Amino acid sequence: MLSVASPVFEDMFTVCSSQSGQIIPMAETSEMLGLMLRFIYPKRSPVIASFEVLEKAFHVADKYQLEDMHQQLRQRLSLADSPVSVFRNPLGALRIASYLGFQDEVDLAISVSQNQYQLNTIECLLEVAKNTPSSIPWIKLIAIPLIRSEIISDVLLNFHEAPMRLSGSSCANALCELCSESHHYGSHNSPPEWQARWARGVLQELKKRPMNEWERYFGIAYLYEAVSQHGMPIRTPRGDCTCVEKVKFYEYEFLGWSSHVLRSLRSRLECLKKLEALHQ
Repeated sequence: MLSVASPVFEDMFTVCSSQSGQIIPMAETSEMLGLMLRFIYPKRSPVIASFEVLEKAFHVADKYQLEDMHQQLRQRLSLADSPVSVFRNPLGALRIASYLGFQDEVDLAISVSQNQYQLNTIECLLEVAKNTPSSIPWIKLIAIPLIRSEIISDVLLNFHEAPMRLSGSSCANALCELCSESHHYGSHNSPPEWQARWARGVLQELKKRPMNEWERYFGIAYLYEAVSQHGMPIRTPRGDCTCVEKVKFYEYEFLGWSSHVLRSLRSRLECLKKLEALHQ
C-alpha cells in the first residue's frame, strides 16, 4: 500500500528488498507517521486539529510525494467544518495558503478576513496580532502608516469640527471681514481659502515626516509659505480675502489655534503606540 501511494516509498522498498530484515529509519515522529498512514490506508481521513499539525502534515506529504494526502490536506483549508478552515480562522489559513501558493484558498481567506475584521482599527489589528503573530511585521510596515495617515487627514480636513473649526477659536479674531461673516458663527460653508491651503500643505508634510519635525508647520512662516504657493492675493466673488495679512497682527491668536491643532494630532496618534509596541 505504501509503495502504491508514494514513489519515494516504492524506491525505498526496492533498494532495501535485497537486504532481508533491514530496518528503515524515519525522521518523523510516531504521531506524524501515524497521521500519514491514516491518510494512506482506505479509512476515513483524520481530523487536522491545528495549523501546526497541518504544516507538519504538508511537509510529510510533500517529502514522500503523497499526492492524495496533499490534496486532502488542501481541502481542509476550505471545508466549513474543518478546524483549520478559512471559515474558522481566516488569518491562519491565509498564512498557510500563501506559503504553499494555493491561490484559490488565498483569495477565499482574504475575502473572509475582510468581512470578519475591520483592519483599519487598532482593536482589530491587536486581535489579528494576537491570533497570528507572524502578521506583526506587516502590521508595522503597512497598517501603522495607513492609520497614521488616516488620522492626520481626519483631523486636518474636518474643518467644521474641533480643532480645525475656526468659530469660537482663538483664531476667529484673525479672520478678515469677508471670512468672519461666513465662519464666525460656525456656519457650514467651505473653509476659508487660506485655511484649506494651509491644511493641504501641512497634510502633505506630516505624512512624510516624523512627529519630532512637525512643529515648524504650525508656525506663521509656514502659513505664509503654504498660502503663497497657490497665488496671492486670495480672490473671492465678494472681494479679496485679507486674513493672511491680518494674521500678522494676531500672531498670538493664530499660534494658539494652530498649537491646539498640533496637540490634538499628537493626542489622536497616541493610539498607535499599542501597535508599535507589538513583538512576535
